[in-house]
This record gives sequence, C-alpha cells and structure tokens, in this order.
Amino acid sequence: MSIYIPTPEELEAKYEPHTILLLRQLKIPDNLRGFTYLSSAIPHAAANPSQILYVTKELYPYVARKFTSTDSRVERDIRNAIQIGWRLGMQEPLEQIAGTSVPQRPTNSFLILLLANYIRLH
Repeated sequence: MSIYIPTPEELEAKYEPHTILLLRQLKIPDNLRGFTYLSSAIPHAAANPSQILYVTKELYPYVARKFTSTDSRVERDIRNAIQIGWRLGMQEPLEQIAGTSVPQRPTNSFLILLLANYIRLH
C-alpha cells in the first residue's frame, strides 16, 4: 500500500480558491495587483512552508517571475493592497482569522504567514 503525497503545485492549486475567498473577506479589492500577487504568494507559501521564512529572498522573486514583474513592485503592490483593505475594514475579519486582536495594519510578511498557516490548517 502506497501513500499519496501531493506535490507543492497540486497543493497550490488546492489552496488558491480558499485564498481568494479569504482575501475578499479581508476586503482587499480584486482589481488590485496586490490582490493577484497575494492570491499567488499565499498558496505558494502554504504549499512550501520554508518560503514563509524568506519572504523577500524567495517568495517575492517567485511571484515576480510568475507575473513578469520585479521583487520591489510585488512588495509595494502587496503592501498597498493591505493598506486599502485595512482602510476598508480588514481588522475585524482578520482578528477572527487570527483568533486574537490585531491593533495595527499587518505587515506583508505577517499577513502572508497568517493566511498561509490558516489555509494549510483549514
């Protein structure tokens, strides 16, 4: 009897729809590039947990290559999407996901880590 272990690519495909729903719950508008980058970065980080530790060295370059962009644009657009989501009322749904209070706007790394862990566990 063999045990099937899904590939990281299969896990990413599995996690992506859930990620998109979470980003919408967090009030991040779909039309932002940062939304698109997050919807790719979070499933990738969930499927490849070591990537969470190296957001700027591995995750941003991965997303940049995927969308023919640069690391700095990816970082900036994700930060902008989080800022807009925060202004539109991200705090309450984020606290429900985190299970604790989130008194200030999350950093890119914190949000990616939190959501990657959340979708991996749910």
